[in-house]
Amino acid sequence: MFIKSKVQPRFKSATELELKITSIEMLADMREKQTSCLTMKIEIDKLTAGVMAEIQQITDEYKGTKQLKFLFYDAQTKVWVEMHARKHKVKISNELIDRLSNIPEIEFKIF
Repeated sequence: MFIKSKVQPRFKSATELELKITSIEMLADMREKQTSCLTMKIEIDKLTAGVMAEIQQITDEYKGTKQLKFLFYDAQTKVWVEMHARKHKVKISNELIDRLSNIPEIEFKIF
């Protein structure tokens, strides 16, 4: 459970404080509401046709509403390029996270 609360002075007492719960939500619902983007970081030397095919398969399988970004980098020249996938959006789920975790060439972050 995700609980939002605030601390405020207790009614008719300036010295005592109370904790007032403002909202309660299930954690499963929070991921859908609080996340906005999945960013995959890929070193350009490790980007192969097999990795690209696997990313394509995963994005087709987990279509959703969250933005997908790619961060390509070259370790030798230390150049970073960020690209947005305009046609592909994903649904961030535990299964998607597990699938991406099993690809050693990809690092990812959820924002």
